[in-house]
Amino acid sequence: MSSAVISEVGPQDVDEVVGLFAAYLVFYGVQCDRDAVHDYLAARVRARQSLVLCARARGGSLVGIVQVYPGFSSLSLAAVWTLNDLYVAPSARCTGVGRLLVREVCRRAGAAGAVRVDLATAEGNRRRAGAVRGGRLSRRAGRPALQPGSRRA
Repeated sequence: MSSAVISEVGPQDVDEVVGLFAAYLVFYGVQCDRDAVHDYLAARVRARQSLVLCARARGGSLVGIVQVYPGFSSLSLAAVWTLNDLYVAPSARCTGVGRLLVREVCRRAGAAGAVRVDLATAEGNRRRAGAVRGGRLSRRAGRPALQPGSRRA
């Protein structure tokens, strides 16, 4: 299991995480302008429209990032979070960083009263997210979802 430290990205941290988020976009074939990436992340974080968490290795280098959007579900009559972006640097893959990020998202979602975390990531990341949750990936309305608040992952 990784010994990475997970922390919330605040407005003061956006400059530092832009590179990792840009790498995520490039990984999915999205051409990006670093300034546009910065402005997008800064706006989401500043307005608290999304929660961005990052993972740091022992030496302090950024090795992972996740972004979730809080929202609501009429069918559930409850808060639901959407995990939209999950990226682990190639050097940190298969070390448990993704597991720590997803586990922290689920913990925070449960603490905030969300009934589930929907996955809006690419199919490959959905499978990985399900795997890091120990197979606790379920389907809600045809979409993959994680159950928040569980300590088991």
